[in-house]
Amino acid sequence: MVTYNQEKYINEAIRSVVLQKFDYPYEIIIGDDCSTDRTLEYSQKWQAKYPNLIRIIQRDKNIGIQRNYIDTYNQCRGEYIAICEGDDFWSSKHKLRRQVEYMDTHKNCNICFHRVINYYMANNSKSLSNGKGTKINSDINDLAKSNYITNLSVMYRRNVINKLPEWLTEIASPDYVIHMLHASTGNIHYINKPMAVYRQHAKGIWGSNIKEKQLLISINSRKYLIAHFSQDKTISRNLINTYTTIALTLLLHYKKIGEDNKAKDLINEIFKYNPHWNIYALEQELQKREEELIKNQKKSIYNLLKKGRALISKFIPVPRIKN
Repeated sequence: MVTYNQEKYINEAIRSVVLQKFDYPYEIIIGDDCSTDRTLEYSQKWQAKYPNLIRIIQRDKNIGIQRNYIDTYNQCRGEYIAICEGDDFWSSKHKLRRQVEYMDTHKNCNICFHRVINYYMANNSKSLSNGKGTKINSDINDLAKSNYITNLSVMYRRNVINKLPEWLTEIASPDYVIHMLHASTGNIHYINKPMAVYRQHAKGIWGSNIKEKQLLISINSRKYLIAHFSQDKTISRNLINTYTTIALTLLLHYKKIGEDNKAKDLINEIFKYNPHWNIYALEQELQKREEELIKNQKKSIYNLLKKGRALISKFIPVPRIKN
């Protein structure tokens, strides 16, 4: 559990882990990145109540979300690692038990994840992650095509990666990269049951990002992964294809707002990963991508249903674990 200035949410996050119905020993490792509010104070109160369960890593100075995440992860000692960041919480007391039971009996599985409830705090609406198309069992090549795992829901087999690579500090949001590293030597299993609540708010890493920044974060993570998996042609090709789709979306954005210099630099980068392309091929692919985006926007019936569900969801309470 990594946290920084989350005094509004940290109590609920810790509570949701403390209340797990689980027969095996486990620990809550809280990496507090030198919070300036009462986050650490609240965490220490929980630690005083559960001294054998909670271990706090207290920073003398702020080291940033990436280094805090990496160091907290590297200090984990259990057979499995589950994630619950300080502004989210688990909504099922059986989450750990269900995931561990599956992974204990499927030694080829390195990642187990589940559905989550996305809670949009600005308007109190909710939605469910993953849909009918999510595979129950998948692998790294599926994951290379798209990131369908919500970090809050994941459980990793720890001994796959004893220590995370230092280059992760160059990636603003390392979740997807860490999923890929774990999936490199094992399978992925999906539990079609919502067991956690992911808060979407302005202070979150995605909630506060504009379109360009979101796309750049996604592109950057793929570039590092392409380099890491360069020896595997299938994985790297899938990653390049995904990178290209995201880059074309960003290029359309740059053209729309008149960022010609940024567009030129991005075009050169796209050619680097697609050396068989020329300017005509790029224009064709760019047109295809634009048509795809327009087509998605015109799915009026689906969008109406989505808006209707969002409206109804405002009156449905967020699920929480009962004592």
